Amino acid sequence: MNSGIRIVRNNPAAICLAFFTIGLLQASFPLLNRHLSYFIHDEYYVRILSSAGLLVLSFLSVFFSRIRLGKNINMLLALLILFPGMILFLSGTKSTAVLFTGAFFLLAGSLFVQVSGLLSLIHHVEKRQLPFKIAMVYLFNTAGLISGMYVVSLSVASGMPINGPLIYISFICMVLSMAFLYVFPYSAVEEPSPPENNRFNVRNLMSNKTLILMLGGLTVFTGAEFCLMEILPFYFSETFGIRIMQMIIPGVGLFMLSFFIARIAGLMLLRKTGADSIFLFSGILAILGISALYIGQKNLSLLAAVMMGLGTANILPVMISLAIERISEDRKWLVGMIVGTMPLGAFLPTLMWAMADSISIGMSITIPVICLFYITWIAIILIRKI
Repeated sequence: MNSGIRIVRNNPAAICLAFFTIGLLQASFPLLNRHLSYFIHDEYYVRILSSAGLLVLSFLSVFFSRIRLGKNINMLLALLILFPGMILFLSGTKSTAVLFTGAFFLLAGSLFVQVSGLLSLIHHVEKRQLPFKIAMVYLFNTAGLISGMYVVSLSVASGMPINGPLIYISFICMVLSMAFLYVFPYSAVEEPSPPENNRFNVRNLMSNKTLILMLGGLTVFTGAEFCLMEILPFYFSETFGIRIMQMIIPGVGLFMLSFFIARIAGLMLLRKTGADSIFLFSGILAILGISALYIGQKNLSLLAAVMMGLGTANILPVMISLAIERISEDRKWLVGMIVGTMPLGAFLPTLMWAMADSISIGMSITIPVICLFYITWIAIILIRKI
């Protein structure tokens, strides 16, 4: 008897490789920022343009989630958007407009790949397997980021152009991902129309406390993640004279290596443990780690960096999983808004550096501390099911 349930072919290899590709390119974002700072001396001008670009990208991520091109076209389009950014980054131009345009394409493609990948997983993966699959694609994303950071470090050490090898490797991975999409396509699945009372509208948004809580939490967490990746190398260099980014693996460092190991561990734990428990434990561990920095002892601070890497690693994938699981709104809108919140977190490092300049490095760490307390509070609320 035909029950009306369609068994569709899943294509995780193409999605994982696409996430690995954007991870590689994310390693180029600090280089782009350095180029912009070098060629543009008006800091406020850079901030205004960056803020405007981030807001546009947030809206475009939501819009991209609504596009219905079918089969693999959404992911192919997202990957192709990366290509102009790669070309412009390779050009070595000093033009401000070209640099911002290249950064815009790379950021847009990175966000759109996440939108397409998450929607594909939602449509093709069983609900109970979804947290594991989301954690898996973000593990590949982190693997790409670490690989990209190491490639940049090797390029610097060997005297090669910094951006060349990274972009060439990213291009190869992008082409391979497209090839996987073509050779092993997954069937197009039309998401059933949600009930009338679950369709997205402004009234539903304002009245859904869980939705506001999770979207706000994702924005705050991505901001905290940006803050930690920027402040930790500066903190260890200024306080202890330690180049933490060169420890263990050159260019990757102690924090990012701990982050990667924790994502592997989180992937295994999701087989046996609920996402909400991992969420709470991760938040507490991250708070303990960042609080230890205030003591100012070298060995304890190094341990704190490891704890922060272990604690923050799995928060993003489990938050996305819990948001998708617990919010009954239109899934396309939801995924678009989830990814659209990520660029907004980039505003927090600006506040952190302003506090570091006006007060002290120690006080600037207060920004990610507050963010992590807020994230842990969300985890407690979800576990108590309030």
